Amino acid sequence: MKIDIDALGLSRPGGGRSATLNLLEPLFTLDQQNEYLVFLDAEEPTLLAPNVRQLLAPTSHRMLSRVWAQAVWPVMLRRERADLIHHVKNLVTMGSPCPALVTVHDLTILEHPEIYPVVDVLYWRTIEKLHLKHSS
Repeated sequence: MKIDIDALGLSRPGGGRSATLNLLEPLFTLDQQNEYLVFLDAEEPTLLAPNVRQLLAPTSHRMLSRVWAQAVWPVMLRRERADLIHHVKNLVTMGSPCPALVTVHDLTILEHPEIYPVVDVLYWRTIEKLHLKHSS
């Protein structure tokens, strides 16, 4: 299988980074059969393996890297003939030609919107809600 992994934002410290690395590092060590393409905003030396390629976003800016992802990934997924894309840090890409799996680590933004930027709250209440309805 060809599995693409959306790990944009992995370079930023936090629980999402720790959980994702704790998932991917052993997976890449144990699984030598599947091919992985990992989308990142910065190179991640701990995620190197013979069957793993890293594709870096042209920017590490949080919003700009997401805009890049929305524009590039659907085309990339078709060209790479990906069988699955796993969004490991909540955010989904529209127009995926393959099944999408989404891991949501935290819903605090919906329970306590007052501590988050308004644009993030609006995103989660509208766009993310729609994306999650169409994901596995």
